[in-house]
Amino acid sequence: MEQVRALHELRNRLPRLINDDAWERVGELFTEDAHLDYGEVGRADGRAAIAEYFAGLPARIEADNPVASEVLVEQFVHGHDVEVDGDRATGVCFFEEKVVFDKETYLVAGRFADEYALVGGRWLFDRITLTPFWVIPYDRGHGRWPPPPAATAPGGGSMLQQNTTKRIGYWLLLLHQAFDAATTTALRDVGLNRRRWQVLHAIHIGVLTVPAIDEAFAPFLVADRERSYRPVVEDFATRGWARLDGDDITSTEAGAEAHAKAEVLVDAHAAKQLRGITQEEFLAANDVLRRIAEDMRENGSA
Repeated sequence: MEQVRALHELRNRLPRLINDDAWERVGELFTEDAHLDYGEVGRADGRAAIAEYFAGLPARIEADNPVASEVLVEQFVHGHDVEVDGDRATGVCFFEEKVVFDKETYLVAGRFADEYALVGGRWLFDRITLTPFWVIPYDRGHGRWPPPPAATAPGGGSMLQQNTTKRIGYWLLLLHQAFDAATTTALRDVGLNRRRWQVLHAIHIGVLTVPAIDEAFAPFLVADRERSYRPVVEDFATRGWARLDGDDITSTEAGAEAHAKAEVLVDAHAAKQLRGITQEEFLAANDVLRRIAEDMRENGSA
C-alpha cells in the first residue's frame, strides 16, 4: 500500500506543479533516461530535455495562439490505477485540463499511460504517453468575465442577471480559483504562486513555526491536499529567504527583500482586480464571510 500511495502522490505532483505555475520543476519527477510522448503536442527524451520541454510549454502555447495571451493552465487527474512489479510499475489515469487565455478557453481531456521506476528509494516517471480525447474551444477567457449586462442567456434575461442567482458556494469556489490563478500570474516573475506568497507573508508578519503556519492555513491544506507547508518553507530556506531549524523559522534579509518585491506586485494586482469595490464594501463582505464560517464552526458544520 505504501508503494501505491507513493505512486499516487507522484502522479498528483505533476499536475500540482503545473497548476502552481512551477513548470520549471516538472523535470524533477522523471528518471535520467525518461521518455515523454505527448504526440502532436511534443516529445522529449531524457530528464534534461523533458525539463526544458515543460519549462517552455506556456510560451509555446501562447505562440501557437497569436490572438490570445496570458495563458493559464489547470490540470485535474483522476482514476489513477497502478500495478507494481518490484522496482517497476505502470499506471493509467485520465485527465481534464482547462487552457485559459485572456479571450478564449480550451477544454481538454485525455488519458495518460505511465511507466515508473524506483530510483534511490523514490518513485519517478520513466515514461508518459498521452492519448488525447478532445480539445474543445470555448469562447470565453479570463478577460471576458463578467459578460456585459446586455448579453442574453438561453431562456431570456441577461447572463449577468441569471448568474447573480447562484448560491454562495459557487462564488466562493469561483473566487478561490480566480485568486489562485491571477495571483500566480502576477507573481510569476518572482517565482511565487498564491500559496507561497501567503506563507512568505506569514513569515514576514511573525508566524515563525511550521505548525503555526499549517494552523493558519489549515483550510488551504485541505484544498491543496497537502499535509503541511513545510516543503514551501524548506524551499524558502534553499533560496536563502528563511532559515529553518526543526520547526522554527527565522526570516532573512533576502527574504524580506523578496517579500517587499512580491508585495508591490500583489498590491498592484489587488488594486486592479478590486477596482470599483470600496474599502467599506470589501470589509463588509469579508466580515459576512467570517461570521458565516464562525457560525458553521460553532454548529459543527466546519
